[in-house]
Formats: sequence, C-alpha cells, structure tokens
Amino acid sequence: MRVLIHVRQYLSSEGFEALPSILEEHRKLVSEFEGFVSLKRLYPHEPESEGEFHLALDFESEELLMKWRSSSQHVEISELYKPYWTRDPDVDFYNVENLEDAL
Repeated sequence: MRVLIHVRQYLSSEGFEALPSILEEHRKLVSEFEGFVSLKRLYPHEPESEGEFHLALDFESEELLMKWRSSSQHVEISELYKPYWTRDPDVDFYNVENLEDAL
C-alpha cells in the first residue's frame, strides 16, 4: 500500500530565501530513490502561520519510505533545512488507498 507523509516545517525568513535551491536538491535526491512517487508543496486553504511550509512525499510502500528516511540522502536533505528551522518539523504518516483500484 502506498504511503504519504505530510511534513510541516517551520522556517526562518532566511530559510524561505534558501527554499528554491533546497527544494531543487530535495527533488533531485528523492526522485532517484527506489519507490519514490511524488514530492509536492502544499498550500493550506487557511493562511499558514508565519514561517510555516508544507510538503507531501509519496512512496510506493512504507518499507521503501523507511529506507529513504534512513538513507544518507535523507540526512543530506535534512541538513539543508536544519539551519533554518525555528522548531522541529511535524510529520504525519498516511496509508493511501486508491479507490479507483478497489472498484
């Protein structure tokens, strides 16, 4: 079953300035990883709190997502964001069922 994570990060203003290059590197590294499906920036309907930034990461399975999360590439990406965090990110995990396939 596919798995999706929603990551809410809290960044300084300098972090938002660095975000385009960080996202490009994030996209590059994760897209080469086995099981990767998509990386998306989310824009909540309600206004975000100042410094809030949302990402959704979709993988083919929980096993492959966990391999990504324990990889050196994931550490490398985290280290790019980390200097700009104003607090630790919030991460929510979701199993994804494609209802079209179930019909």
